[in-house]
Order: sequence, then C-alpha cells, then structure tokens
Amino acid sequence: MSLSPSGMIDRASAEITRCIMRIKKKKDGNNHSTTGTPTASTNNSVKQTPQPQSNTERHETTNNVGTPQKKPMNNQMGLGNIIMMGTPTRKLNHISGNYTTNPSPRSKMNFSSNLMMDSQFLSFLFTKYFHGLDKLVLPLVCKYWRDTTYGLTREYWDKELVPVLNCKEIRHELLNCAGVRRRFYSAVHKRGCGHVKLILEPKVSNILGFTSCEWRGKYIKSGLNIEQRIINFCRFTGLKLLGATDEDAEDVLIHFSQGSSLIQTLKLYNSSLTDKGLYSLLDHLSIVENLELVSCNEITEDGITKALPVNLSNIVILDCIHVADLVFSSVAKLPCLRSFTIQAYHVTDAALSSFNSKLNLNLTTLKLNSCWELTNQAILHIVSSLPHLETLSLSGCSKVTDEGIEILAENLTVLKSLDLSWCSRITDSSLECIACDLVSLQQLILDRCTLVTDLGIGYLATMSSLRLLSIRWCSSIRDQAVHHIISIKKLQYLSIAGCTNISAGTLCSLSSLRELRELELTNCGVTPSVIQFLRNTLQHCLVIE
Repeated sequence: MSLSPSGMIDRASAEITRCIMRIKKKKDGNNHSTTGTPTASTNNSVKQTPQPQSNTERHETTNNVGTPQKKPMNNQMGLGNIIMMGTPTRKLNHISGNYTTNPSPRSKMNFSSNLMMDSQFLSFLFTKYFHGLDKLVLPLVCKYWRDTTYGLTREYWDKELVPVLNCKEIRHELLNCAGVRRRFYSAVHKRGCGHVKLILEPKVSNILGFTSCEWRGKYIKSGLNIEQRIINFCRFTGLKLLGATDEDAEDVLIHFSQGSSLIQTLKLYNSSLTDKGLYSLLDHLSIVENLELVSCNEITEDGITKALPVNLSNIVILDCIHVADLVFSSVAKLPCLRSFTIQAYHVTDAALSSFNSKLNLNLTTLKLNSCWELTNQAILHIVSSLPHLETLSLSGCSKVTDEGIEILAENLTVLKSLDLSWCSRITDSSLECIACDLVSLQQLILDRCTLVTDLGIGYLATMSSLRLLSIRWCSSIRDQAVHHIISIKKLQYLSIAGCTNISAGTLCSLSSLRELRELELTNCGVTPSVIQFLRNTLQHCLVIE
C-alpha cells in the first residue's frame, strides 16, 4: 500500500523516536537502567510515540497511514558523529554511546532534527523501509532529503521506477505541446536523465490522492512553470513513451542528445509510431539493450527487421497486430539475445525453425503467449534449436498436446520455469513426464488446464525442487490433490484460486507447508475461520482470500 507524505513523515518519525529512546538508556553490566545519562541499546523494545514537530517541510494530505513497527537501529548508522545543538560541547561518544554532559531539554528536541539531517541515517532509513511509489514522496519533504535520495545508488531508483513521458496526454492538455517537450528534454539533458515525472512500473494507483494520469494533469493545468513542477530524479537508464508518434521520436533526437549514451531500456506503449520513427529512435539510442513494444499497431515486421540494434539482449513484443513469423528470423540473428517474449495470434510452427543452437546459445528465456496456431511441431523446433532453455512459456498455445510435452520434457532437461496455462489439451500424462524428466524445475503454472486431476498432482509430489505451483481454475482438482501438494515441503508459492471442490478441513492441512510465503485462495469458497487459522499458523506467509 502506498503512503501519503504525512504517512512517510510519521514512519520516519517513529524510527527517529526509537533511536532517541534507546540513546536515553544507560548500559550498566547485564541490567539496563536509566541514570540520567543516555546510552545506545540495541535490544530494547520501545513503544512508538508521536514525533515533535521537526524543521523539515511537510506536505499536507488527508490520507494518514499508521506507522509500522521498525527494527532497532545500532551505532553503525553514523549516530556517533551527530552534534547536539542545545549546548556547544554535547557530542555523542562513538565508542561508549554516552554524552559528555547531560543534555538540556532543548538539545533533546534538536537531536531529532539533527538525526533527520544525518545522511548516513537517512540513507539507511530510505533504503530499508521505502519501496516503489513511496520513494517519490521522499524528495518532496525538504531540500536535504532530496539531495540524500538523489545520492543513492542507481539500483535504488532504477529497479522499480522508470521515467515516463505521456505524449498523448501532453498533446491533449496543452496547446504549446512542442514547447513542453522541448523543456522536458532540456531538463533531462541538463541533469543527465533527471528531471522527469515518474510512475510506478507497471502503472498503478495514486500519488498525492490522484491517479498517475490525473496527477500529471493537475501539474499541467495549474499554470505553473513546467520545469519547476517536474520532479528531479537521476540515475535512470530507462525511458517509456506513451502514445508516441513520429513527431515525438523526432523530439528525442533533437532535444535529448544525451540519451544516446544513457538509455539502455526503451518502452513504447500504445503508440502510433511508424517504421520510420522506430528506426530513427533506435538509431539514436544506440546502446539500447532492452526493447518493449506494446500495442504499437503502425509498426510492421519490415520496420522491426531494419531497426533492431545488434546489441539487444531482451525483446518484448505484445499485441502488435502486424507482427507474425518474419520477426522471428530477425530476432534469431541477434547474438546477444537472452530473452524473447511475444504475443502474436498468427505465428506458425515455421517461425520457430529460425532459431539456431549455435547462434542463439545465450537465449535462455522464450515466452510464446497466446500463439494459437502453434502445435507440437513448434516444440520439435524448440528442443532441437534451444536445448539450453531455462524458462519457457506456452501460455495460450491451445493446440499443444501431451505428445508435445513429452518431447519437451525429454529434451529440455535444464528447464527451471514452465508455463502451460490455458493449454486445454494437457492431461495427467504430461505431468507424469514433467515429474520424471524435469528434475530442475522450480516453477510450474497450470492455470485453466481443466483436464488435470488429482492423479497428475500426485506425480508432482515427487519434485523436491519445485518452489512455485499454480493450478488456478483447474476444475477437476479435489481434496486428494492438496494432500499430494503437502508432500512438496519446500514449496514457497501456491495458488489454488477457483478450485471450489476442496473442503475446509483439507485447506487447513496446508499449514504444514512451513516454507510457504504466498498462498492464494481466491474464489475457493473458503470461510473466514479457515483464513484466520492459516494466517495464524503460517505467520510468514501472505494468505490471499
């Protein structure tokens, strides 16, 4: 759940309060007692109390979120170097944790302010306790927090967030859209891929009470200087364009020259970009390694063939209506390719013959989603050309049968993840082959495989390496299947959503899976008492009802 700015401050205040309370305790042999001299203790459990008003700027909001419990802190966070402001000589001793003199009430109050301005403490706090959308609010608190967050590593920002320019929205909201784009890329240029608006990837909910789209609209409609309103972030290597056209691609070339040495990930979503625009964009962003094309219906296979850089390692093509077999021959020629994901309804078996076991040695992930025309012949091409695959998805390939899965299991022996969801012709025979031959398999997805029964799940019970099992909406699953699943002791993720023929008592037996971290029971007809029992017994597991 995302926190409001006020919630962020409350969370930080609670952590700071814990540190202050621990410093007030004095260590005396094996017993801790208070003698008027504060001492740092790492084992005390301190009740969270409200934080006095600090000198940092707070943002007003009506969405207050409760403060979660925090782990104790220790002196390795830089607390020993903080100067007390109430009196001139009160410094925290780095070795003993004691103050040289008794602090005055004013110094105690100022200590929290100083702690909130200590870069080592803030770096620890931000890195450990703030994730995803929460990170966007931290730089808004004050200038010092902004400088601290911008000084964190690229992994802190680039892992969950990506800069996004909604080209279509800007064209609709502003008359001078060309000027806005120029100022946008000018800000990016001056700060080296900074000064960008951000949304959580994938696109989700609210920032300051608005959806991400509404939030940007409020900034645009406010009439304030766009450059003053764009949040300054740095250390990003990705760029996402929503609703882009050839004109927007031209703007990237003209106003974002630094992108040629910065952008490694390019995402084009719901764009009317043509082959010409795609070629210009990828020619300019010459170091792109990851490319995503989603719902780009003006781009053709010829355009993709001409535009693909040779250093691409990851390609995702989803719902592009002009893409079919020809793109496979282009992708197969990329020597650095490691992962290829495609959703194309008219791909045929012949497309898979383009891969070569020598040239595509690095390709370990292949996802063929909703490729309705693929048959067992496609699997023959895959096992002969890509025997080293570790991840394979045949989700929605409804013409694949048990014979194809038998061939797959015999030849792809290093497979770690297999997705057979919506493969309606798969039966228990396939699961027997998987259990016998795929000894390294860690993830198996069988959603909507309605012909799979308790007997097939019984075969899987022998797979000690399995960590994830999903059998959503497998209507033939009964109680006996759950008893088989209990034998997979190292299972960490289990979904039996939509399996309505399992009794409450059998579901309670899942409590014996002590390694479980997530359990999905949606639409199982489970009672609240069963959910509560599983949550009490599986305390480290997220139970989704």
